[in-house]
Amino acid sequence: MKKTLLTVCALTVGLGLSAQTYFSEDFSGGLGQFTATDDDGDGFNWTTVDYAAGDGQGNVATSESWSGGTILFPDNWLISSSIDLTSATGAISLDWSVIAQDQAWADEYYSVYVGTTGTIAALSGSATSFSETVGTSTGYMSRSLDVSSFAGSNIFIGIRHHNCDDWFRINIDDVVVRTLLTDDIEMTAVTTPSVAATGTNVSITGTVTNTGGNTINSFDLSWDDGSGPNTETITTTIPSGGTYNFTHGTQLNVASAIAYNLTVCATFTGDLLASNDCIAHTVSGLAFVPDRHVVIEEGTGTWCGWCPRGAVAMEDMTNDASRSKFIGIAVHNGDPMTVAAYDAGAGFSGFPGMNVNRKLLGESVSTASMQSLYDQEVVEPTNSDISVVGTYDAGGNISIDVTATFAATVNSEHRLAAVLVENGVTGGSGYEQTNYYDGGGSGALSGGGIADWTTAGDPVPAAMMVYDHVGRVLYGTYDGQTGSITLPATASSSQTQSFSGSVGSMNPANLKVVGMIINSATGEIMNANETDLLLVGIGENDFVNSFNVYPNPANSNANIAFDLTETADVNITVTNMMGQTIYVNTLSNVSGAQNINLNANNMANGMYFVNLEVNGNVVTKKLSISK
Repeated sequence: MKKTLLTVCALTVGLGLSAQTYFSEDFSGGLGQFTATDDDGDGFNWTTVDYAAGDGQGNVATSESWSGGTILFPDNWLISSSIDLTSATGAISLDWSVIAQDQAWADEYYSVYVGTTGTIAALSGSATSFSETVGTSTGYMSRSLDVSSFAGSNIFIGIRHHNCDDWFRINIDDVVVRTLLTDDIEMTAVTTPSVAATGTNVSITGTVTNTGGNTINSFDLSWDDGSGPNTETITTTIPSGGTYNFTHGTQLNVASAIAYNLTVCATFTGDLLASNDCIAHTVSGLAFVPDRHVVIEEGTGTWCGWCPRGAVAMEDMTNDASRSKFIGIAVHNGDPMTVAAYDAGAGFSGFPGMNVNRKLLGESVSTASMQSLYDQEVVEPTNSDISVVGTYDAGGNISIDVTATFAATVNSEHRLAAVLVENGVTGGSGYEQTNYYDGGGSGALSGGGIADWTTAGDPVPAAMMVYDHVGRVLYGTYDGQTGSITLPATASSSQTQSFSGSVGSMNPANLKVVGMIINSATGEIMNANETDLLLVGIGENDFVNSFNVYPNPANSNANIAFDLTETADVNITVTNMMGQTIYVNTLSNVSGAQNINLNANNMANGMYFVNLEVNGNVVTKKLSISK
């Protein structure tokens, strides 16, 4: 939910000093107190959009330097309404937050000006200004500008996106003009993990901010789990508006599988506001260490010319045996594979984009980015294990059971959910893939079913396209099934949620089920698991008891194993993602269990389909080659 900033807020403290907010705009109602001017006249201007649903920012002001393949040379202005500082005294600060929307294309340039006349000409010549190239960051960055010299005047703020091109978007949020308390420290964040294995020691970490006008040279840092405070003095220099990332010298000993309720505080002599000194934080001891999986949901669409790199990255991750806990789901937008509720819930603003465990939102897409964020998340402790069983019967009915086994007691709302995912999706009109890599001007790209995207055409014909990881059905809504977890969920206990549906027009042999547990307060996927649909009450078909291809992924050799119900003629073919047949083996009058060796030495890395045809009935398995 969008945080609320008050238009005018006075805080009276014991010494008679006060902090007052004279202006605030969080863009929750549009541009609000700002007026946008497209000074370069290209038709692109500041607007407001929620570009990363669930990141806590809500609506932000945004301006583009690239849009839909068009390179822009922005000179876009936001100018505020008049701000009355005629009664203001002391240290006055202009504060705001900023980020580059796409971290792979982050060098947006902007300036902030303050003056007494609200025109472009006057503001651009103001001596009170701030300019920077944004660059990469781990989130929204706080910025400030001292405007104390304007006490007793009416002022205007000008925010200008300019002197850059061919990046993506700059986002501005939470613009505030306020009088600073002379001395104030705020406990801004506690970053200590919320769960930890029993028998381990956990560092108490976080960030404090100097929200006063004077420099802080030392402060007391303490934490208390109810057994008494652990306090140390930190000697450092924190300028007004500055931050300090801390690690307390005394660790928390997580001795058992209980909840350790901490109060973490920062104080110093002369601090004028005590209400922002402390943050409560809970660390839960784990009865066991859950097997952490990482769900990466990629925003994509057949209309998106850069999205082929997403398909390549998803394939690379799937074939990476060292990252076996990867679960990939392609969330389509604006094409025939779109699931409206999934598209809306994911809230992607740029395509391709990705949400990692719904914790890291709107991230840029590449194989390297997926690898890096996977590696970051797979080692994060979590509160539960997830198992999932999915079956379908001869009538095409699907049954799904998602089970959470809790490693720590959970007292806050969590929900179970499932997603049906289909591989090998093809189609006609609307399935052709726009391809900005065609011609080679954007660099080499291969994989994701296409051997060479630079020669595949733009668009790539639908007949050549096979889409994997396609999110097909949400079970329990995007946010999970309401009431699926009964609280409290105690450590070492399990709870199961059942879902049902139908196969419909989808190929059951190509379907997987992803089960997950979602923290309702944050929207984060705490853990997940993935499984193939199992056949219940029927064999692989009337003539095949079982069919398997292993090892998978394979390197130099693979085994094609099957068991027949009766003597039959068998035709085995292997096709690549382009539909080209690369292996054929015809067997006559065979019966029972068979094991055929497939020499993969001459097969390139990638995904293949192994087709077993028995008496005109075909069963298909996917085989990944990774060398």
